[in-house]
Amino acid sequence: MSLLQHLPGVARMHIPSMRHHLANHARILMQCRPCARQVTACMAKGTNARKRPQPPFQQAQQASSPKRQRHSADAQLVDWLQGISLGLVGDNTALNIEVADQLARSLGYVPLATSRIIQDLTQQSPQEIVEEEGLAELGGTEAVVLGSLSTQIRSCIATCGGGGGAAARGDCWRYLFGFVTIWLDDTWEKQPDAPQREAYQQAEIRIALAKDSSEVMTPVQMAEAVVDQILQQVTELVKKDEDLCGKKSVYMKFGCRGDWPDLQPPDENANVHGMSPPISGNLA
Repeated sequence: MSLLQHLPGVARMHIPSMRHHLANHARILMQCRPCARQVTACMAKGTNARKRPQPPFQQAQQASSPKRQRHSADAQLVDWLQGISLGLVGDNTALNIEVADQLARSLGYVPLATSRIIQDLTQQSPQEIVEEEGLAELGGTEAVVLGSLSTQIRSCIATCGGGGGAAARGDCWRYLFGFVTIWLDDTWEKQPDAPQREAYQQAEIRIALAKDSSEVMTPVQMAEAVVDQILQQVTELVKKDEDLCGKKSVYMKFGCRGDWPDLQPPDENANVHGMSPPISGNLA
């Protein structure tokens, strides 16, 4: 199945230039049969890259900042999640990635970042896509990637930030609804009226970071400051609603049709249910 066949919901975004961008990369994207095979290759490539020798100053920084280890409470949470993945959204891409990495380490999950997958698939960084073809192209490309990851289990998936990724568009959340989503909100005082915040509000959990934290702390330090809080809130969420993860599993099996949380019977067209209107502003 071609990655382009994951786009029925994305077509509603009314982004005329998206088809042009996807056409430019179609040969690369359509090599993925099935989609998970290429995503796995990209993931392995990224993992190997992270194992390359690091400069001494980076090694010293890591030595002074011990990594969080998995413990029994995390193992219990893994059981409650039933394989459902976690999705990280928010305007700070680097923070999304670092939190995903630390959560994955705590839970024994696989860390994934859509920005890394996009670069492996298109040979362009998200920033290069934005500079050459605009924010709308980045959102459309990331939506294709999220479609290929929509049935990925036991993963922590970091999305693109900056207000231009798929998570910033309400009509692209059909795939994110299959994850337990966490909004890392580090702009709540700086940009309280940013249009993408409406889409981010669909996340199950919101973590409001301290004012100016991104200016005085590195993404690693910010992630270390909130990872325990995130794990606690995810635990409270799945304990409060014992059917949540089972329902998300059914939602994924039905094809992430956008009918969250009111799932429709599998023989009905549910694409128009549970989907927010497109977000404008940063994606114009």
